[in-house]
Amino acid sequence: MAFLYSAQYPVEPKRLKGVKTKMKAVTILATTLVLVVLTVFLSICPTSVSALVITDDASGGGCSSVGNWNASMKTCTLTQDLSEPVIVSGTCPSCSPTNNIILDGAGHSISTTALSGTGIDTRGVNATIRNATVSGFGFNIFVHSRDNVIESVRSENSSGGVGVLSSKVTFIRNTFAHNGGAVTFAGSDLTFTQNNFLDNGNDIGIDVFDVWDSRISLFRPLPEGGNYWSRYDTPGEGCSDTTTDGFCDAPYSPNTVTRNPLISS
Repeated sequence: MAFLYSAQYPVEPKRLKGVKTKMKAVTILATTLVLVVLTVFLSICPTSVSALVITDDASGGGCSSVGNWNASMKTCTLTQDLSEPVIVSGTCPSCSPTNNIILDGAGHSISTTALSGTGIDTRGVNATIRNATVSGFGFNIFVHSRDNVIESVRSENSSGGVGVLSSKVTFIRNTFAHNGGAVTFAGSDLTFTQNNFLDNGNDIGIDVFDVWDSRISLFRPLPEGGNYWSRYDTPGEGCSDTTTDGFCDAPYSPNTVTRNPLISS
């Protein structure tokens, strides 16, 4: 598996030309407004009237109807594929957050072909989503709360991929494939490590923010490295591996400069 080992974003001078600054300000405002409107809508109309809600109680809310609930570990492990969306850490209709819930897909899928709504909506602090394939929604995953982990998830064939309106979200060993946008965020302290970005319309919506303020990291020190990008894995695309260490020699810029991309997924 080949990943992009990305050095921390280089510090870009903050003294930008007037036109560039104005364009960036407009882009930030527009993207933030879109995410805010989506969040308000999703808060008023939680994902779907038939959404499965996982809560921190004796049965895990609706978890027991589709999987196994471990109350001591606050973990819902799916035992079947789902076509209905899931809200993690909410108690509808108020959807008040609870803490530390884990949704383990155990290799199962949460899917639709609607290209609308949200597949998994995380509303609790320290929620973890792992080991699932989510596909076909407007947003496959939407993160509203802080300190979340998304690990070993395949997000594919959606309009918006993963939307983030929070801080401290860690993405580990996920695959984002064939989405209109892989990850779009209005937040800070996001870390991406050993993820695969495969043929998305836009891999990461990081060009809408000043990256030196948003604290977005696309790397870990070697040998753990960074992420794999399907549009940057051949010499013709600028990725050469003359040192044969599995990392591209030259930096790659999905929307900003990142270093040492891996040469294969």
